Amino acid sequence: MDAAVKAVTDRWGRLDILVNCPGGFHETQHMANTRLDEWRAAIEWNLTSIFSVMKSAMPAMPASKYGRIVNIASLAGR
Repeated sequence: MDAAVKAVTDRWGRLDILVNCPGGFHETQHMANTRLDEWRAAIEWNLTSIFSVMKSAMPAMPASKYGRIVNIASLAGR
């Protein structure tokens, strides 16, 4: 993610907005049938990924004295 943020700031000189839209679960199923490893993978995919991207993007935003981060859910978030 650091390399992606660097590529954006190198090209445009700033980073004004980040939109995160992760989503998914390997297979939609009843919680009682979900294994712990599947749950942990979903948390990694849907939450930890957002954290990682925001952590890389946030330092670039004060340079332009502006920045917005929008986190939205995918269809899988119903």
